[in-house]
Amino acid sequence: MSVLISIVIPLYRSGRTIGEVLKSLEAMDFSKERVELLLIYYPTNDDTLKVVQEFLERNRGVFHDIRVIPRGDRCANVARNLGVKLSRGKYIMLLNDDIVLPPNVLRKAIEIFNSNPLVGAVTFPYVLQPPRVNELAMFLGILVGLVRLKC
Repeated sequence: MSVLISIVIPLYRSGRTIGEVLKSLEAMDFSKERVELLLIYYPTNDDTLKVVQEFLERNRGVFHDIRVIPRGDRCANVARNLGVKLSRGKYIMLLNDDIVLPPNVLRKAIEIFNSNPLVGAVTFPYVLQPPRVNELAMFLGILVGLVRLKC
């Protein structure tokens, strides 16, 4: 069966978020045999590769292909461009490492593409993973600082 959708995900210090993203891909109600995943990885010393390896072990033979591709530049746009260049799908989804997808996104997107040949892009609802407490505190501290400065 040929690849219909290539999903490109840049990874950079993604250890705390990528697990939930990958679980959302596992829960898709779309034929995973038609999906290839390109995980474009910039080496870091967090547990990104450990989380990805656990996903690979759970999903051997489930997706059409899963490729972990190292890159030398940590810029996410460079990673996306590399993923697009290496993709084999008819359609390409660019996904961030902190976006959890609803299970029906790919099925709905393909329905939209198939219903109208003039459609060139589809967007979708997504859920950002909640920030950690220290990130939220830092953000709130910045807001308090701005109020104090009367910006």
